[in-house]
Amino acid sequence: MITSNVFERDTVIESCSTGKINIYLNNPKEDIVSRDIFDKNVWEPWGFNTVYKYIRHDPSIGVFDIGANIGVIALQLANVGRKVIAIEPTPQNTQHLCASIIENRYSELTQVTVVHNTLSNDHKDVPFAFPNKGEYALGFVDQGKDNVVKEMSKMFGKFYRKTTVPLKAAILDDIMTLPEFKAMLKVFIKIDIQGFEHKVFEGSEKLFESGKVNGIFIEWYFHRNTTSGKFLLQKFQ
Repeated sequence: MITSNVFERDTVIESCSTGKINIYLNNPKEDIVSRDIFDKNVWEPWGFNTVYKYIRHDPSIGVFDIGANIGVIALQLANVGRKVIAIEPTPQNTQHLCASIIENRYSELTQVTVVHNTLSNDHKDVPFAFPNKGEYALGFVDQGKDNVVKEMSKMFGKFYRKTTVPLKAAILDDIMTLPEFKAMLKVFIKIDIQGFEHKVFEGSEKLFESGKVNGIFIEWYFHRNTTSGKFLLQKFQ
């Protein structure tokens, strides 16, 4: 049984106040994202600030929030009137995100569309590593010997469960079939999925050919000086 508690907070943003957002948190004692929101009313404000900086002057730009977690960025963007497609693979985070969407009445305006899938470069199930406790922000796709996040995969049986869980995968091009995407004139992509970003972008040929992609904000930490990093740089050129 998953229990959810709603905490009404004034979300703290460095460059833009988005107003008050009700957000459902995971257990703050177990989850790093929920802990910071519970203690500080904020989680990595540079994430929202960076995305908003590049889209604020063009209201026609919608956002893909890939690796939405409990919706910190997606909910703030919805609160400033942007359309968001939030993609999140973990059941716990997806449940909390959906609860927050309903709580804030974004569902009535279809501000946020939730896709409960992993993304990959094909439609095969992916082996997903869940932590032993509730650190849902730190789950990742196990890529075996090709794993970019080697320091995480070494922690199987300690921080992470010994066995992975198969999760259903879609490709990024599949998102183009959604009516919410078709209604977007332009798209900005925020992606933070623990070293699996390159595999997702392998399944995005049609999306980039559409001409709608206006910009990308990507977690680069795991890809520095790696084969995946070289692939991504070449892809974006």
